[in-house]
Order: sequence, then C-alpha cells, then structure tokens
Amino acid sequence: MKDGRVLEASAEVAADRAYASLDEGDRMEKDGQGWVNMPGMGRMAAILAHDAGLPFGVAIEGVTGKLALLFARMEEQTAMQPHIVKKNLRAATEAACAKLTELYDDEQRGPGASEISPERLGVMVADYHHAKGSTDELFQKGLTAALEAGTDAWKKQKNSPTEIEHKTMAVLDAGILHWFRLTGRKVAGA
Repeated sequence: MKDGRVLEASAEVAADRAYASLDEGDRMEKDGQGWVNMPGMGRMAAILAHDAGLPFGVAIEGVTGKLALLFARMEEQTAMQPHIVKKNLRAATEAACAKLTELYDDEQRGPGASEISPERLGVMVADYHHAKGSTDELFQKGLTAALEAGTDAWKKQKNSPTEIEHKTMAVLDAGILHWFRLTGRKVAGA
C-alpha cells in the first residue's frame, strides 16, 4: 500500500488478475468468495509465474515445486487421503505445465533455478528481460521472483541459511550488473 492505495504490482492485485483470467470452468464464486478447481489452481500458478517475469525453465521448476509443497502441506493438515492428494497434485501440475507451455509459446524451456549457478540465474533473468524489452520495474519484479524460486530450490537442496544468503547476493550482484550493462549504464568499479 502507498498513501492508502493498493499498489498496482501488489501480490493481491496480481492474484486477482490471474483469477479473473481463468476460464469459467476453473473458477466460481460462492458466498462472495472466489474458488478454483485443481486444474484452475495449476493454471493460476502458471499465470502468476509468467506475469512475474520468470524465464520459462525457472517458471516450470518454481510452479511445480510450489504445487508439490502445497499439496504435501494439504496432506499433512487435512484428513485427505494420500491417493486423492496425489491425484489432485497431478491435475494441478498437468494444467500448470500446459498453461506455461501456452503462455511461453515458442520459447525454449531453459534450465530451472536449481540447475544453474546463482550468478547464471541473475544473468539469465537480465537477458530474458532485455530480450523482452522490459522496463527496470519489470526486470526487478522478475529478479525478485527468480530469487524466490532460487531460495525454494536451495532450501530443497538443504543449503544452510548462510549459503542461501550468499547465493541470493550472487544472483542480485550478477543480475543487476548485467542488466546495467545491457541497458547501457556505466557501472563504477566493474
């Protein structure tokens, strides 16, 4: 919020936009609240990843990882049978991957955050946004989303908080430095 107004780039606004863009079969309103079915949940996650400015491979890894974590928590916190959770996870994941393929159209997949060095992740995000003609704001949004995907991947790899902090700084340093170079800005000391 800024001056009592919801900022345009807020997570709530992004979620509302993603929800509104779902097909009628994926969403419904009940008692003034929005609901999504399992495939709709996957498609909504895909839309949010794409809108956040993640490169295709990072988006796939991030979305499928988030869905797996969400459904694992669901299984722990509810009385839902494991085979039902697995079936729902599969429906959401398949829908997410299909939607990501559609959203990224003819782009090549590329690596996920867990498959590359932190420095390469930062450079890859800068290259992706430069190729798209993104503004500084969109690049920053994409870099933030990539850091979240990277953090999730590094936690899964059992990296310590100190290692994650070092990797985060490496992503930021490499990504911002490369972005500045790509956009023709001078970088002192580089």
